Amino acid sequence: MSSAASEIAPTCAVHPLEDSVFVCDRCGSFGCAGCRAHPEAARCAPCVRRIREDPTAMAPTRLLRDACSLLLQHRVLLAGLFILQWLCLMGSGALLHLTQSTLPGITSLVAAELGLSILLMRTVTRRLREEAGLPAPDVSSPWVVLGRIPLLLLTYVLTFLVVLGGSFLLVLPGVYMALCTSLAPAAVAVDGKGPLAALRFSYQLVRGHRRRLLSALLPVLILMPLSDTVGSLLTDATEHLPAPFSFAANLVATLMVMASVSLHQFVLVLAYQRLLERQPVSRSSPESA
Repeated sequence: MSSAASEIAPTCAVHPLEDSVFVCDRCGSFGCAGCRAHPEAARCAPCVRRIREDPTAMAPTRLLRDACSLLLQHRVLLAGLFILQWLCLMGSGALLHLTQSTLPGITSLVAAELGLSILLMRTVTRRLREEAGLPAPDVSSPWVVLGRIPLLLLTYVLTFLVVLGGSFLLVLPGVYMALCTSLAPAAVAVDGKGPLAALRFSYQLVRGHRRRLLSALLPVLILMPLSDTVGSLLTDATEHLPAPFSFAANLVATLMVMASVSLHQFVLVLAYQRLLERQPVSRSSPESA
């Protein structure tokens, strides 16, 4: 019985005389213990080397170009999120009117913004991982998004405190800490890591790639306040015009801000996914759906 089982058991694709003990989650080939990139990895050594040898994967120009391409590819999703954002804004205004208190309205608006951000990052990551032939997160369950809203909020609070602590010393330590923790929101939104684990994991991922990541993020970080300023000038210039013109100006201003914020999130997700592929992935490590 055991001999029959051993005859049908898959063998290693590289070493046919060895039994396979894992299946590479990137190329799908069977591998023996000697072909693993790490004793607990679910990826073969050739795939890890192939990914690490790509010198352009984290190039700033490529990250920005691919992020802009993702922005165009997900324009329908962004339009839907834009509608949801407007509905959330009106809902928070209604709460403010009914309760005569700013706390419920602000809380609901912040929760909605975080939830939409999580949904966007998970959807984009799903597409990236499906194209790479990797296990993709499930984006159909709203409970996953709702459960990660407080985690993402706490991650942003901890990140602010870390960056603020570094800024008390000098400006450069604050910039350094902001860069080292920049991928923590993606780790929370996509893979469900806790706030502290996400901060540590972000620090580990960006090691050796800080300058390239800074070069990719800096133009987007400049674009976000610039688009907000241009949008404010546009709305101020049209506030005394007829309603259709002022409404169109407000719509354009909101779209500009949303596009710049989404571009920032796309850069973070791209960098997170590409740096994550450079790490040995363990099947025993918990990864939420």
